[in-house]
Amino acid sequence: MCVPVRRKDTVKGIIQVESHTPTHAFSEDDLQLMAAIADIAASALDNARLHKELSRENKNLRLTYKVKPAIISNSSIMKDVLQTVAQVAPTEATILIRGENGTGKELIAKKIHFESHRHTGPFISVNCAALTESLLESELFGHEAGAFTDAKESRIGRFEMAEGGTIFLDEIGETKPETQMKLLRVLQEREFERVGGTKTIKANVRVLAATNKDLEKALEEGSFRIDLYYRLKVVDITLPPLKLRSEDIPVLAKHFASAYAQEMGMATPTISPEVLLLLAGYTWPGNVRELKNAIERAIILGDKQTIQPADLPSEIRSSSSKKHAFHVPDGKPLTLAEAEKQHIIFVLNHTNWNKRQTARLLNIARTTLDRKIDEYKITKI
Repeated sequence: MCVPVRRKDTVKGIIQVESHTPTHAFSEDDLQLMAAIADIAASALDNARLHKELSRENKNLRLTYKVKPAIISNSSIMKDVLQTVAQVAPTEATILIRGENGTGKELIAKKIHFESHRHTGPFISVNCAALTESLLESELFGHEAGAFTDAKESRIGRFEMAEGGTIFLDEIGETKPETQMKLLRVLQEREFERVGGTKTIKANVRVLAATNKDLEKALEEGSFRIDLYYRLKVVDITLPPLKLRSEDIPVLAKHFASAYAQEMGMATPTISPEVLLLLAGYTWPGNVRELKNAIERAIILGDKQTIQPADLPSEIRSSSSKKHAFHVPDGKPLTLAEAEKQHIIFVLNHTNWNKRQTARLLNIARTTLDRKIDEYKITKI
């Protein structure tokens, strides 16, 4: 006797019962009993699926309530960015974060969230470039059962998951016009419908977006809506590439070395002066993410006590520039005072703020170093 295990109009499986007595025939009562058992089994399967889904969502939500991220920086250009972040975070303004891949756009978005009054709510991140258009729409707004072929159950989207908190739309420039139109409605009306649904859902969510794409060019090409552009660009924050914040490289390298060593349960390795010079002379096309990966690689492949040049990726070792380079956002040469300040910061970080050693390397008196630290308002991070 076979009985289908049904949930709604879907057969989840089959229960088969065999008799060990050849003369025994299953009765109508047996069939009704097995049908009842099949219904219970279907409910159990549904509950197991729901439990698994809730566990997954719970895990995702727990990940959104992390401690406020720390931004490691010693550069004036990043201090300007962080000052802007401090001004806009307490507001409800929609913010567009621009920057090359690996510059830390999501980190800045998290900092904005955790410094806002929504910090007790969830922070939900969506990579708009990682999904097809149809899947992205379902991921953002959710869907009702039967909305499309694989939509067996109703599911909430990221906007509902972010209720009371912040949603971060990474790679917003990769979205298609249809999705852009629906995002515009959320920003304007603070409401949306699930895919395949008719019920209007209110969205109490702050929207932060990021892109490494030239949106102005996309506007000219007609691939990005101008009305959405201005809705997103209430406040515009541009993150500098790592090559324009060279004084941050030593502190970031030491931070990553400490963090990864702690993760591996080992003592933090020192970073040799030769390595710091190589790091300072590299152009970092992958920005902070590339630096982080390089330090992790060095710890894994090195002797675990001191990071040496041989532990770095070949492209960094073979970099033609071996000197500490100074950069500013507009590409113009630094003034003598600015260059001196950056170089003092570089040597202080190189010596781990050993002022006696720093003064010796700079060939100046210790009192002169202290005076310049006060004059340039240099602080240890």
